[in-house]
Amino acid sequence: MGIEIPESNTFDLSQTQRVAELNKIKKFRLEDVCTECGVETKHKRKMNEKAEEYKARQDFKDQARAKAKDLAKNRGWTLDFAYRYALDKIAGGTAIINAYQEFVRSGGQKSTLFYEYAVGDVISEYNLLKVLGY
Repeated sequence: MGIEIPESNTFDLSQTQRVAELNKIKKFRLEDVCTECGVETKHKRKMNEKAEEYKARQDFKDQARAKAKDLAKNRGWTLDFAYRYALDKIAGGTAIINAYQEFVRSGGQKSTLFYEYAVGDVISEYNLLKVLGY
C-alpha cells in the first residue's frame, strides 16, 4: 500500500509477557489471544465463512490431500492432522488474497471484505494493547 512504518514505531504483541504465556498453551493467533483477553474479533467471521466455502470445494480438498502427504512425512504429523492443517491454510489464504484482489479492483473501497477484515484487525490489536496495559 506504499506505507512504510519505521521499526522504532512497531510493537510486537507476540513478545509481550501475557501473549508469551498464552503461546505456551497454543500457537499465537490474534483471534485466540483476543478471545482469551475478552477482545471482540467479529470482523473475522465473514472471512472465515468465505474460507469455509473454499474448504467445501473438491479442488481445494485435492490440493490439501496432496500437500498433507508431504507435511505428514516431513513433520511427522498424522495424515488427518496434516490434511486439516493444509486445507485450513489453503482455503484461508485464498479467501484473504481474493478479498484483497477485490479491494484493489474496487479502488480501495471501504465496503469490501478485505477492508473490513484489515481494519478490524487493527482495531482488535489496538483494543488488545489497551487490555494488556500498553
